[in-house]
Amino acid sequence: MSAIENDFYYYAKKRGCIHWKWTSPGRDGVPDRILIIPSARRLCMRPAIRFIEWKQPGELLRPGQVRRIKELREAGCIVLIWSDLELAKAYLNRMIEC
Repeated sequence: MSAIENDFYYYAKKRGCIHWKWTSPGRDGVPDRILIIPSARRLCMRPAIRFIEWKQPGELLRPGQVRRIKELREAGCIVLIWSDLELAKAYLNRMIEC
């Protein structure tokens, strides 16, 4: 786990959310993480689930990642590609305050 993923993991946990490392055996290119914001943590009282791919600044998605993210988005899932910890924290805060 990278330092940025680790920092966000503890930040999300402190906010009452879940930020799991996720692997899918036999399926390369799946996003790194799942972010779960329980309904009890959100003002709108609806849970939110996001798939997250963490990248180093300037790092591009691999072809398998592009393919998997496209599949998830076509299935109606929200997939976020993050490289900035502060932007990720701000996004989580906005999701909680919806």
